[in-house]
Amino acid sequence: MEGVVYLKIREVLGTLHHGIIAIHCRPGQEKDGDMVCITVESVDSRIPRVESLRSFELILERFQESEKKWEKDKSVMYRLLVAIYYLLVARSELICYFLMILNHLLSASLLSLPLPMFVFMWGMLSVPRSTRTFWSTVITYTEAIVVVKYLFQFSFFPWNANTLVEDSPFWPPRIIGIEKVPNFAAMDLVLLLALFIHRSILKRYGLWRDAEDITAEMEEAEKKEFSAPSTPQSPESAQASQQETVDLNSPTLATQQETVDLNSPAVESQQEIIDLNSPAVESQQEIIDLNSPTQTSITQMEVDSVSQQSDDREKARKKLEQNAKTSKIFKMFASPVIKFYKQLTSPDYNATTDVYASMFACDFINFLIVVFGYWAFGPEQTAGGDVASYIQENRVPIPFLLMLVLQFVLIIVDRALYLRKNVLGKFIFQIFLVIVIHIWVFFALPAVTNRQFTENTPAQLWYFVKCVYFGLSAYQIRCGYPTRILGNFLTKKYNYLNLILFKGFLAIPFLLELRSLMDWIWTDTTMAIGSWLQMEDIYANVYVLKCWRTSEVNYPTPRGNPRSLLVKYGVGGLLLVLIIFIIWFPLVIFSFANTVYIANPPIECRVSISIAGYQPLFVVSALEHDITRYTQTDLDELKKQYKDNRDALAFLSGFSAEDITRIRLEGKSTSLWGISPPSEWDLIDKLNSSHPDMKLDFYVSFTRSPKSGQAGETLSNNFVRPLNISNQKQLAQMIKNVNSINNSITIEQVFPYFIRLPAKGRAESASYLRGSRESLLLKLNQSPNVTASVPGMSEWWTVGTINSKIGNEKLELITLNDRVEPAGFSVITGYGIIGLYLSFILLFGRILRLSTTGQATSITYQELPYINNVLRLCLAIYLVREMREFRMEEDLYAKLLFFYRSSETRIKWTRLPMKYILEAKQKLE
Repeated sequence: MEGVVYLKIREVLGTLHHGIIAIHCRPGQEKDGDMVCITVESVDSRIPRVESLRSFELILERFQESEKKWEKDKSVMYRLLVAIYYLLVARSELICYFLMILNHLLSASLLSLPLPMFVFMWGMLSVPRSTRTFWSTVITYTEAIVVVKYLFQFSFFPWNANTLVEDSPFWPPRIIGIEKVPNFAAMDLVLLLALFIHRSILKRYGLWRDAEDITAEMEEAEKKEFSAPSTPQSPESAQASQQETVDLNSPTLATQQETVDLNSPAVESQQEIIDLNSPAVESQQEIIDLNSPTQTSITQMEVDSVSQQSDDREKARKKLEQNAKTSKIFKMFASPVIKFYKQLTSPDYNATTDVYASMFACDFINFLIVVFGYWAFGPEQTAGGDVASYIQENRVPIPFLLMLVLQFVLIIVDRALYLRKNVLGKFIFQIFLVIVIHIWVFFALPAVTNRQFTENTPAQLWYFVKCVYFGLSAYQIRCGYPTRILGNFLTKKYNYLNLILFKGFLAIPFLLELRSLMDWIWTDTTMAIGSWLQMEDIYANVYVLKCWRTSEVNYPTPRGNPRSLLVKYGVGGLLLVLIIFIIWFPLVIFSFANTVYIANPPIECRVSISIAGYQPLFVVSALEHDITRYTQTDLDELKKQYKDNRDALAFLSGFSAEDITRIRLEGKSTSLWGISPPSEWDLIDKLNSSHPDMKLDFYVSFTRSPKSGQAGETLSNNFVRPLNISNQKQLAQMIKNVNSINNSITIEQVFPYFIRLPAKGRAESASYLRGSRESLLLKLNQSPNVTASVPGMSEWWTVGTINSKIGNEKLELITLNDRVEPAGFSVITGYGIIGLYLSFILLFGRILRLSTTGQATSITYQELPYINNVLRLCLAIYLVREMREFRMEEDLYAKLLFFYRSSETRIKWTRLPMKYILEAKQKLE
């Protein structure tokens, strides 16, 4: 027999007594002068074991030296590619798992649904590795998928002949997976290629067999290895030993053993036979008359009793047969599952691990995906909304709340199983989750959102992260939970990174309390809830002190030397800049309004003119095409008009060209003057009587874009102009005689030409620009085809301004628009400058003051030079709790409390050992 033996473990050489060994060189090694390429054709079994071992060790050393030299001659990139190749070969099953999941992720059909089920409920749960049956099943099923998809690609099928493809996610050809699409089997062929490559790798290394066969061969090899060596014997002694040896496994002896069964019915019947001809029996037997009546009745009773017993035995036998048949059917279905679970939890293959932190990270990522991508998981009518809009509207959809609560509950259940180390519960939880999640993601979710899963990117990302969680969960089940769960996973190391992460963990509200409560509920302990929380607080403080002491050891500071400028300007300067920034932050954020804030021009303007609250005379609206922004040239011309007015120039300096808009409105009313005749007569009477309350109301409103943070969407104002006696007389005459020659009137100083639109509040007049208001020209018009019997039904008003640039029948307004904060800054700037100083700045100042003062009382607990003893005591409490030594847990916790109560004990325990002092002196010297 000839084969290749890869010499990688020195102990393997001790087991090689005989055989043929060949150490093959890599390609290109034959050309190296110093390379050793040895081929040992045979090794004589008569060579002593020690000499053979020494020779093989020499060969191994020379081979390793040649390997190192060969690796040094190759480039780094070549070695990297070789390492990646070996990584892929070593974990080729993970590539197959990934492609099986990706196949279903891209197709989301019933044909591909069994693939992830195979992965999470069979392949990843197989111990020690996926069996040959698993890979054969997957290969066969993938081939069947390719054939089925190919058969349904022909055009004579009705759904393939129809050019209009339905958009429904549950269209039968699509949900089954037989829809005619380009590259219909591309992913399946890629998966099939990966499966064949993986099978070739397994065959190459002799792993294309079931684990039971490999285990049996290993046990047989171990028996041969540890059996006593045979020694030569003389023919006489061999013959004698053969005569004295009894082959217990021979068929003859087995037959003889079977014939001597004392409990068999034949033997019992033979024992009951009595030889009536023997003299002893003849002397003792009594003469009995068999024909007597008494003997006949006794015989009949015995016959009836035997018949009844036989019937009972027959019924019992049938009942046992029925129970055995039922039990056989149950075992036929349950025994594979039980056998699979026993093999899964077998201690022969378990190497306990802890991947709970990674599983929690996956759940947390999915939680964030649901929060920020709810539009992809909610009903169709909420597809345009996001979480920010829901919070701004102070409403929470019920489906959104249910999804978050269920995600939170799953995290708690997983934590409970982890703390209880319940592998069976985790196994059932895994099977349940895999089935429910696939039903929800691929059937319930498309029905709710009316969107295909392949077109739902957040749902695909959520499913992929959940698949990573399923893989980690299967790995945890296969390896088993760790025997001892000690502390937080962030407290495994004592460096700055872990310290910062642990401080962040402590800063999150309710997180520490939730974790402590769950740990107390699902951990066996003698502590009360108060003592448990106290213990967690002590351990957190001890861990922080351990991190600081470790950093002091790793980065020592020489005695008697002042602090370096790098530390002063680095740490101190950074803190100084931070405090100064906090002090001046409100003023800085509002001073950069023009650079950070965004322009907020109006998109609609509406003007209404009325007299003393009567029916409006004039109504007109300006839309976006009537609203234009200023150019830089227009702004420069405007500043030239006010070059002698310093206040106006200072006011205009706060606006850029895009913040100023020109609004031009048509002078003709968009509605008829629909005043009733009684109201018209009453208005004329009041105007003729020179009533002092007669005023002209110029109402203007501006509508802005609703995407402007917290800025008001509509700003308005009502500019009032009292009418003098002359204006009242002219208006009364105009209304009474519509067709008269002098049917127009001029009213001075009615509305401002420049209007400022703040972020909130009312539209105001820009008082620094054009101190006087604009005059208004009113004119009442009447349709010529209206009869005198129906007065006022076809009357309308026209207005204008005395401005030659735009004409007499136009209105023009200039708005100066304050910028508004972006949506992200609205939370900060919404309070204003005073509000920021009273809320945030004083709050930060209070926190800073508490962190820098009052430290004198905590020196005795914070300045502990040697914290290792206290840390060991805390870890010992965790350890004895996991070992269920509850009395020792109470004793150690009492000892910990005594440490904090006794100053003498605290000083004694935390005194720096002498060896550390000597080491520090040596470093300083």
